[in-house]
Amino acid sequence: MPDIAAYLAAVVAGSVLIASLRLLTVPATFVAAGMAFLLLLAGGWSWLAPALAFLFLAGLWTRWPGASHDRDRTRRARQVLANGIAPMLFSLAAIITGAAFLAIPVAGCYAAAAADTWATEWGGAFGGRPLDLRTLRLARAGQSGAVSALGTAATVAGAASVAVACAWAGMIGWELALPVTAAGAGGSLIDSLSGAWLQGLWRTERGELVEERRAGEPVEIQRGVRWIDNDVVNLIATASGGVLAWLIAA
Repeated sequence: MPDIAAYLAAVVAGSVLIASLRLLTVPATFVAAGMAFLLLLAGGWSWLAPALAFLFLAGLWTRWPGASHDRDRTRRARQVLANGIAPMLFSLAAIITGAAFLAIPVAGCYAAAAADTWATEWGGAFGGRPLDLRTLRLARAGQSGAVSALGTAATVAGAASVAVACAWAGMIGWELALPVTAAGAGGSLIDSLSGAWLQGLWRTERGELVEERRAGEPVEIQRGVRWIDNDVVNLIATASGGVLAWLIAA
């Protein structure tokens, strides 16, 4: 039987730590706490490994000098949901069915999230101007749908960080670390392709191209789908990482 009291105590303590480090906003911390409790119910302590590896290493890279790209470094609830909905669905399935193999897609989801975050931060800070996958022209650093050589290397490193954490914690076997890494990198590639071909790109009244509509300012859609923003693209990527991990491992 799961130790509910110990799980709750760990979730509360972790939430306090996360809030003190300002890794997440207060609403996002509550969302993450619920997700952590669900992971614990699904598979016990080892199932926290991918979420913790993703969260704390992503927090490190977003705070690395030169890596902010004028973005808020504290993740919002919507961002947490975008990265967490897919693994939570797999976790719920594990709770309902008791299927231990669902640890593999959960690990793949977080590997994709880490791969995408590492690629964005490393590539944006140190990789120079990336290549837009849609136009095959140089783009600005940090633009969705664009890749660089360093960002690609960071994709593999980010996915591997989660895979190794999962294997070390005993969530998956070491023989599955490579498939989970490959799935995470594949999910990040799907993220880049979705960013290039599906994500909405808007032109402001001043002629700037932006990836999100700005409140109070007229904007015109230039390409992509109006309702697909970076959070939706991240959801697509994490879900893809989970499915790919399942298929590769099978």
